[in-house]
Amino acid sequence: MLLSVSFFGFFLAGIILLFSSYRKSKNAYLAAYLLFSNLFSLIYYFIFQSENVEYAAFFGLNFTPFYFLSQPFLHLYISSHRKDFKLKPIYFLFFVPFLIILINILPYIWLPFSEKRVFAAAFLQKAEVLYQAKLLFLPYYYQSLIRPIFNLLLLLFTGFTYYKNRQAFELKNSKFNERNFVFAILVISGLLNCLSFVFIINKLLISTFDFGILSNVSFVTINSIVSYLYAGQNLILLFFPQILFQEQFNIKTPEKSKKEPSVRPKVPISKDQLENIETQIQEYIQDNRPYLLIGFSLTIVSQKMGIPVHQLSYYFNEHLKTSFNDWKNYLRIEYVISEINDGKHENFTLESLALSSGFASRANFNNAFLVVMNQTPTEYIKERALKKK
Repeated sequence: MLLSVSFFGFFLAGIILLFSSYRKSKNAYLAAYLLFSNLFSLIYYFIFQSENVEYAAFFGLNFTPFYFLSQPFLHLYISSHRKDFKLKPIYFLFFVPFLIILINILPYIWLPFSEKRVFAAAFLQKAEVLYQAKLLFLPYYYQSLIRPIFNLLLLLFTGFTYYKNRQAFELKNSKFNERNFVFAILVISGLLNCLSFVFIINKLLISTFDFGILSNVSFVTINSIVSYLYAGQNLILLFFPQILFQEQFNIKTPEKSKKEPSVRPKVPISKDQLENIETQIQEYIQDNRPYLLIGFSLTIVSQKMGIPVHQLSYYFNEHLKTSFNDWKNYLRIEYVISEINDGKHENFTLESLALSSGFASRANFNNAFLVVMNQTPTEYIKERALKKK
């Protein structure tokens, strides 16, 4: 099972990179986390579950430094959701353990493959043989102990960073709440590293005091738990299509309203006509703010301004590259933000602000605010309050 789970994780990492914008590095960080996390599960499989000497010789120790890359990339993925995130030089300190361990295993890397096969055949029969590997300055046992300790400490720091700066994080509150994904990944990663830490401590207790804390738990059970945790970490992504297919998921298609005419002329109207319509509309909305009225529609604009519906439709859809509803909602949210910035929300409820800006319901108001500002009205107000402190 673990082998299939690992390859599935590699596949998901490729999907994220394929369907995400390369300009947004947070997707690359998530893909890197999945890649190195599932690489660890693959190595775990070849050491503890497989009987293939060649694979064990190749993967057994050569890739152990990469164990130290999963948590740094997870930290970067979560931190990159901050609005003010920049990749600072200090972040590269997270990768120092990787470089240290890479140097530490150089003696093994330089061994001929024939000798690695002999060593692999031995540790496949008895896993404790791994501790006898000739490394540069740090025995394999302590190297394997440092990894979960480093990962757990960095995981705690990541959780603290997320909690402390949660108001500054841009996590989409859509149907597939991205906060739930981040929380689930943190929990699963924590469980995997805790299990690894307890497993190694158990080995130490047995070898030193002939006493183990997992004496009543079979090795098969531990393998099953590890497999299920990795499977859960990979499968949970399937419930968040906006992460897997972000570039396509974020493409906005103009909403078509049954009440609004969407007739477009076969022949585009002239540039002068477009400029004339734009001037009239700007004067119309500045003088009266008609978009703040409930029921404001394209038909009303046509009747008030004396411009045919099909010309107005062409102006919004082809000239402004937006729908009338999106244009109307943008103006309404712009008005609400100015009211909030003036402190009106302290004397009026959000429902009152929603009604005063033309929205028929609180739900419609929240949805429109989320589309325009990428956060809810409540989050926007809390963020402003934090900035004032």
